[in-house]
Amino acid sequence: MSSINEMVSRIESLDIDRLCQDAFNLNSEIAEDLNREQLQRGEGAKGDMPDYSYNSKAFFNKPDGGIRLYETGDFYRGITFEAVNSDLYAYSTDEKNTMIENDPKYASAQPLGLSRASIVELNKVIQPTLVEETKRDLGI
Repeated sequence: MSSINEMVSRIESLDIDRLCQDAFNLNSEIAEDLNREQLQRGEGAKGDMPDYSYNSKAFFNKPDGGIRLYETGDFYRGITFEAVNSDLYAYSTDEKNTMIENDPKYASAQPLGLSRASIVELNKVIQPTLVEETKRDLGI
């Protein structure tokens, strides 16, 4: 059993930024899945993706609604989220990532990232992880 002074010392030495980063990275696959689910609905982090053109629907059997950015699945499989030095990164390891990031038609929807609803879902998982990581660091 530790004394009150020892516990206060441990609390003061907590690295909150590192704990938050660790909690996020331990759950990054969930963030990636949430982003994929958004794209499958034609949604980006900041709104709906632009609609498929008439030709895309007529000749390539694309569905009504927002562009899903799915052809072979490489872009989806490459979606990666990570926290590094208190910064969050969302990108795809697929070679099309730069093209998609720089295409102005996708800019307003922001295909890589989480919507408010997805952030709420992710927080339901990250918060308990953060509590457990904090307990571990405090030795309780």
